[in-house]
Amino acid sequence: MDRRQVGHLFWRCAAQLQQIRSFKSVSRKLDVKLLKVFKRKAEGLKLAVPLEREDVVEAVARQLCITLVPELLDIGNEKLSEVGEFLLPLKIVTPAGQRAQLEVHIAAT
Repeated sequence: MDRRQVGHLFWRCAAQLQQIRSFKSVSRKLDVKLLKVFKRKAEGLKLAVPLEREDVVEAVARQLCITLVPELLDIGNEKLSEVGEFLLPLKIVTPAGQRAQLEVHIAAT
């Protein structure tokens, strides 16, 4: 390997290391934060419009300043249709080796 190839390899490894550190930091932030989402309710504990994956992603971006890909939220095609607190699993593994979870509190307006 010549000097240029070694330099390129070094910068590539440094970029990957930075990406891993950033990923760990984001997974820690998501795992410990409470996300508050306000939706209009119909009657009782039922929401007028169910909360979808995209709504949660928008709330994460707005409240935690983290851009989350909707596919990382592991709720399938479910829609949350009641007021309350929920633990939503993420397709992210924390540095401790556990799956990250996002605690979401849905409040009625």
